[in-house]
Amino acid sequence: MRHKERVGKVFAFAANTVTSGVKDGIEKNPTFAAYIDRAGREYAAHSATPKDYDSFVDQISKMWAEQPNWSDAQLKAIDTPILVVDGDHDEAIKREHTEYIAAMIPHTGLLILPNTSHFAFLQDQRQFNFAILHFLGDE
Repeated sequence: MRHKERVGKVFAFAANTVTSGVKDGIEKNPTFAAYIDRAGREYAAHSATPKDYDSFVDQISKMWAEQPNWSDAQLKAIDTPILVVDGDHDEAIKREHTEYIAAMIPHTGLLILPNTSHFAFLQDQRQFNFAILHFLGDE
């Protein structure tokens, strides 16, 4: 929205445009919790600040609780090619919100990946990567 000249296309996976687009109780979902735990192990193994994961999770959790909060007018003003994508059983993002995003932004496509969730990039890497490459025009 702020730097249109820098963006050619947007592959918006498991996105929300308002905080109410996130399902209540996501922090208690076992699949989501397992991913946060996995990410913590990977953070410790690969980060330049391996002991700072808890601080990172605290900060990103605060961000998730407060952002984003984009208005319908802001969404309708977007003119960048966008593909809104999600898994067919996302644990975190409400399906109706995914559909709302695709309907609100002009000239936006919607793709629901079968047999995947918020973690489609791990659950079906071939399908996920094909979707990205196809949208970008490389496949």
